[in-house]
Amino acid sequence: MLTPARRLARPRSRIEYFVFSLLAEMQGHEVQLYAIKRDGALNRYPKVEVYGESCMPSGGALSNPNDQALVKDLEDKMIDAYGTAIVEVKCKAAGGERVDLSKKMLRPQHVGALFAAVERYQVAGLNLGQNQLGAEGGALVAAALKTNTTLTELNLRGNKVRPKPRAKPRARVQVRAGLTVRAARAQVRADPTPTPTPKPTPTP
Repeated sequence: MLTPARRLARPRSRIEYFVFSLLAEMQGHEVQLYAIKRDGALNRYPKVEVYGESCMPSGGALSNPNDQALVKDLEDKMIDAYGTAIVEVKCKAAGGERVDLSKKMLRPQHVGALFAAVERYQVAGLNLGQNQLGAEGGALVAAALKTNTTLTELNLRGNKVRPKPRAKPRARVQVRAGLTVRAARAQVRADPTPTPTPKPTPTP
């Protein structure tokens, strides 16, 4: 069973779990989530995932609606620190292999630290699916790819990186040789050499 943080019973419980679970993960640990059922039984949630901003603690009902701005501000500060730390932790632990950073609430401000870690630890594959990069983060990733030399695979699905209005995705876009990028439903692959344009046949 998966539960978003916004579905925890009490607002205070939601924000407490949100803060302490992120702090623990930043240090390489995990905080277990337990809840008491109506029949008094203790239930442990095996896994909690955040799919988007609507799943944040502020996305649920608050006993005092006036606390919305305060809870949102705390979320943003926590996510800012968490994203910078978690990209370093995960890239370092991967040993140059594939790094799974999906559903880590990564935002545009984390792209710089992310690609610095990717280069530092020679990361070959990067899964950034279901984060919060948006069009701004997508542009920053595209800029970072111009100088990156380590990645051979990059997943950007579920980040809403396409600015509105959405253009029809191209099947193949040259990023650089040897790099495959997946975004939305389209797969973007870099060709080692451009496809030659056929010359027109002269009319007799």
